[in-house]
Amino acid sequence: MNYAIINLLHDPCMVEQITYEFIPKNEPMISPKSLLEDNRSEEATRLRQAWDEIRREGKITLYFTCGDARILTPSPEGSIAIRTIAGGGLKDPYINLVNNRGVEKIVVLDHHDGDTVKPGQKPTGCGGLAAKEISNGHKGNETEEGIAEYIDHEVKHPDVIIQALLTAEEIALHTKKPVMAATQDHLTKIIYPLAIFLEGGLHKLTSIHLNDIAGDLYDPSRLYADGVPVLPDNLIPPNFRKLIEANREEAALLIERYPDLRQEQKVQNPEMVVMSTDVRSMRVRYPNTSRRPGSLFKLNIPRKKEGPHMKINQKDLVRTLNQAQYPIEHTVANFGDPTKPFSKTYTVFIETGDMELSRNLSKEIVKKPWMQEWIELPDRQIIVASTQAGVTKAVEIFQVP
Repeated sequence: MNYAIINLLHDPCMVEQITYEFIPKNEPMISPKSLLEDNRSEEATRLRQAWDEIRREGKITLYFTCGDARILTPSPEGSIAIRTIAGGGLKDPYINLVNNRGVEKIVVLDHHDGDTVKPGQKPTGCGGLAAKEISNGHKGNETEEGIAEYIDHEVKHPDVIIQALLTAEEIALHTKKPVMAATQDHLTKIIYPLAIFLEGGLHKLTSIHLNDIAGDLYDPSRLYADGVPVLPDNLIPPNFRKLIEANREEAALLIERYPDLRQEQKVQNPEMVVMSTDVRSMRVRYPNTSRRPGSLFKLNIPRKKEGPHMKINQKDLVRTLNQAQYPIEHTVANFGDPTKPFSKTYTVFIETGDMELSRNLSKEIVKKPWMQEWIELPDRQIIVASTQAGVTKAVEIFQVP
């Protein structure tokens, strides 16, 4: 196997100092070279600068959303997106981020397939929520690992609306900042606001009746009697209304740019699975690589600062690896069938603030049986990187032991 190693020497801002070694003859479309050049592009530099300025102004929108490649958060230069399977998992590692002075508001964004929205029926489209539907009624044992353990213990409900509402309320209890629960039609990218929690959840704006969602009272035929129960525009506070307007504008532009977008987004088929400690959107840091909707599936890795170093807790590492099983297993199962989810996923990209840490995470993931099956498929690659403040310092192909 050929390997590519790229490092930045001395001044990381000087592209001419990049050195290339062992570049394979048939370099894949996504490579260390392409990622580094993308991160160093004028567009990425401009977006990073805009992100830094918006954060200084305290106007960042913080999203808690699914890793699904088809989800598109508005205005990436003004947002942070924490991505997990089905938007589940403990929010504890990010409570400090919720109350960070750079964050103005929070959005819990789940997603659905707009073609499944029918009066009186629960919409579907999120693979994680579908797995929760299957697993409901039993809990995995304490020693179980993998995506089943994550789904059983960390996804609250198989209904997209209830999952979003419960997560948003959980976050609202930890902050005085406004929190919106919403769902996105991943075919059109239109966001539908469901509820807004104010003043630590003491005040709620929603058109959803508790009698339609609470415990045994849950009744999809009532909850979805008129489709998705959207919060009317006139009840949405100005800061969230601006977000909704930006989303609608971007969705319209995407349809113009990609006329077949709706059909393309029916099946999730990203080129790359990303696991990253960086909270900035990939659309800010790698704008060309992530330009086409649906091209990247992302999972965030929680990190904590201890002195000058960043640390990943063992629990958070296990939680991330459990989630990574989902896209990787689907790639193996659907290999050779381009109509199936993840059949075109050739690259896994792991980035942290330290190259040695990124390599160590790669060593952990390749121990998993499901990852070993993926590695055996042709033309697969694991790329590792060191990224600080949105700037990629070094990137290389990981050599599987």
